Amino acid sequence: MKLKIFFILPLSIFLFSSSAVAQDYLSIGLDASTLIGELNEFYGNPVGANVQYEKEISESFTGLVQSGFTYVPNDLIIDALIFMIPARVGVKYFFTDKFYAQGAIGAHYVNAVTTFGTGNGTFFSFGLSGGIQLGPIDIGPVLNLVDNSWSHVGLRLAYRMER
Repeated sequence: MKLKIFFILPLSIFLFSSSAVAQDYLSIGLDASTLIGELNEFYGNPVGANVQYEKEISESFTGLVQSGFTYVPNDLIIDALIFMIPARVGVKYFFTDKFYAQGAIGAHYVNAVTTFGTGNGTFFSFGLSGGIQLGPIDIGPVLNLVDNSWSHVGLRLAYRMER
């Protein structure tokens, strides 16, 4: 219940707030990363797709909502499907019209389906990234801290559209 309130209240305020100068942006991207947690020796490099909605708060700040799907290949277990679905809210700050830093908090749902059974869990997550926007192209490094086991660092390449 607390997790639902944690997401619904800020998301509602964010989505229904309005400003005369506010712009909305949607970016669709691809991630490639490597696990840096306890499980990095057992699993391959995660890859995934993500979507990020941004709403301009001021000239330098945007609020954001992120989600996606990340596939984690395994190196040990045969016939396993492991994936993560993040859901986070955060802010992006532009240092210039091209360079930015952003942070987001939320949760990662992790699911593993193997020949031995199914396991899943929801973990608190915190993401930090920076990057450069070259027209509609958005590229930058990403650090996702997810529990002690599923944290990963990588690169995001996205296409950003004004709505």
